[in-house]
Amino acid sequence: MPDRFSFLAKPQSEDWFTGFEIPYNRIISLEIVERVISNAEMLLSSGSNNSDLRQKNVIEIKYLDEVGDEYVVRNEMLTGTTVMGQAKVCQEMIDLLRTKGIMKQFKGTENSHSANASGGDDVLSQIEKLAKLKEQGILTEEEFANKKAALLEQL
Repeated sequence: MPDRFSFLAKPQSEDWFTGFEIPYNRIISLEIVERVISNAEMLLSSGSNNSDLRQKNVIEIKYLDEVGDEYVVRNEMLTGTTVMGQAKVCQEMIDLLRTKGIMKQFKGTENSHSANASGGDDVLSQIEKLAKLKEQGILTEEEFANKKAALLEQL
């Protein structure tokens, strides 16, 4: 199984992009963020609901290079026919990374508890800890339900 993300040059980009790789163990966080809407898109969509364009379909990877400098890579998901479809594919990718255990390989040194990053696993472990506290009688059912709901909102 690969141990890194590879960003490869395509025929249309070979003259200006050589490609690069990010080893999983250098990734601080990976999350899906909301796309930035250009002025042209705003003008073209003025008759429709702009919130349809404001979807989380940009994959943002924060990582450290070999000398420890932090970098951010943002890639807009362009698969799917609509922006909402692209956002769905992004979430499916995150689910796949979780299922395959890839997110557990991330360095994760940043205090980011993003639901769309490695923090998703933290949320689940926090809920498990809360359940144990409830079983021990330290938390009431109501306190457990409230804290669980707050954590699940992060997903």
